[in-house]
Amino acid sequence: MPSRPNRNRHTSRISGFEPPGEAAPREAGSAADPIALLRAGAEALRQAGTKAGGWAGAEASQLSEGLRAVANRVFDLEKRRAADRIGLVASVVRQAAGRLQVERLDRLSGYVENVADRIDKASKRVNKATAADVAAAARGVARRHPAWVAGGLLGVGLVIGRLAKTATADAPTGDDNPNPDQLPPPTPLPPANET
Repeated sequence: MPSRPNRNRHTSRISGFEPPGEAAPREAGSAADPIALLRAGAEALRQAGTKAGGWAGAEASQLSEGLRAVANRVFDLEKRRAADRIGLVASVVRQAAGRLQVERLDRLSGYVENVADRIDKASKRVNKATAADVAAAARGVARRHPAWVAGGLLGVGLVIGRLAKTATADAPTGDDNPNPDQLPPPTPLPPANET
């Protein structure tokens, strides 16, 4: 009777299983080499991931550039509108200063004219400002006056909450059936004729 190691080696070759360390050498890259297949599959996945990541990155970049361009156009439009409105206020204040001069209130008209000049300068600053300038100014205000900012945000939140509550109270529920408690009682069925 063969010794135990010989018998195990013999049976393992018969069943097609070879213990570690005793495997017959296989050619790398052959269809029978599972490690080479796994490596090739992993490399294919890596390449596919790289291509997909590059494509997704390019799409995200194009999308962000498009959104940035739209945001800049909207910002410029609103900035010009705000500057025009401020300019209108300055012209109204200048008209008031002119009326004061006509009324011979020169000292007061000088003050009003000074206010109109400052408003006009503010209009020009708004018109020249970029989005980054506006964001920096907002950050500065938030740093200098955090209580004002917190109070303003609280007020805005309360207004939004109130509007949302009003909108949901006035909105139809989509349920055309009235309240079951308000329905009249059902009418009884007539007795069945037994013949």
